[in-house]
Amino acid sequence: MTGVIWQQLPGITLSDGDLTATSLNHNYAAVATIGRSSGKWYWEVGLSDNLAMIGVTSVTTGVKVWNTVNHRGYFSDGKKWSGASGVAYANTFIIGDTISILMDLDNGTLEFWKNGVSQGVAFNDLKTLGMIYPTHGSGAASTASTVTANFGKKTFRYKMPSGYERYQGYENKILLSSGDKAYSLMKKFSDNLIAIMTSNTTPSGKASASSIYSNNYGAWKAFDRLDDQFPWASTSKIGWLAYEFFKPVVIAKYTLLANSAELTQAPKNWTFEGSNDGVNWTVLDAQTNQVGWQSGVKREFAIINKKSFIQYRVNVMDNNGSSLLSIRGFEMYNYEINPDKLAIISNKSEQTFIRYGMDLSLGIYIFNGVQSVETKDNVLSSGKAYEHTIDMSKRRVDKITLG
Repeated sequence: MTGVIWQQLPGITLSDGDLTATSLNHNYAAVATIGRSSGKWYWEVGLSDNLAMIGVTSVTTGVKVWNTVNHRGYFSDGKKWSGASGVAYANTFIIGDTISILMDLDNGTLEFWKNGVSQGVAFNDLKTLGMIYPTHGSGAASTASTVTANFGKKTFRYKMPSGYERYQGYENKILLSSGDKAYSLMKKFSDNLIAIMTSNTTPSGKASASSIYSNNYGAWKAFDRLDDQFPWASTSKIGWLAYEFFKPVVIAKYTLLANSAELTQAPKNWTFEGSNDGVNWTVLDAQTNQVGWQSGVKREFAIINKKSFIQYRVNVMDNNGSSLLSIRGFEMYNYEINPDKLAIISNKSEQTFIRYGMDLSLGIYIFNGVQSVETKDNVLSSGKAYEHTIDMSKRRVDKITLG
């Protein structure tokens, strides 16, 4: 497993690629492998019990930190801790909830969300801690607590706020450098590729489903972009919903919208799949424990996919408790690249690298008319530095392709 994970420390049991950590009791703390001292960072933690204490620490040895000045945390009883005792802070949280952590080291603040709802800024003194690491521990003296972290390797459950970066970081990002300037071409998502459907086959493409509750709840209702009382609905709590394009396309992001009138019918566990024959399906994304759906709020899922398929579907294995499954909206997007809009960047700082660096995991970037190129990674807070210079002053370069 690459990227940020939990460290293997005494009293900590790891699983799921070292992203799920069980703390034996409150004497032990799980600590992430990478710390941060600057920047604005976001990650999420899914709860498997009612005893978790979520937060950050400057101590990496895994010893008890929850009642020390080296820790800032949010406990399941709603209190926040930064020393020997806790004080009232926010709502309680329980098994199945998702806690989002917003760590702003530029301003020294730490904020928590519960199921996408801000609980307010808990601490404003993070700068006193120095290098800080995500941490988790049990709030009980003799009972274990388990959480699963998403540092950004997978799609977040809730939309990351503007200005923040995934805690996972940017290990696959680069900038092109020439002279005193850097250059980057930022990818952006297209508009929704699915037309506003008025039936399963009009105006274009084809909507289909494993079953429909009645004619009022046909497959195409998930693609009509209306928010009425008639979404797509199946005859059971499992099933699939698909759309077929008229030619193969690459999908890089999809969104789902729950039925506002019946949020318990919303999908909970599913795979997003592509096919070119309707028989053999390739899993492109998998989501589990998607709970806490809100009326009118779409969930976005960016995926790493470079292959074209003519059909895509969401294949649901469980929903949020109802005997029926429904989806109000289903959208799909690819990437747009406009090579005429090259970003010219004069400040090659770490934050510029984070914000404008090209993420090679997302596919191919193309530049035309480049005469000389120098690629360089400066020393960043996560560790190693690499530098490679390509002298092309005596060569003509018509195209550079990365990916």
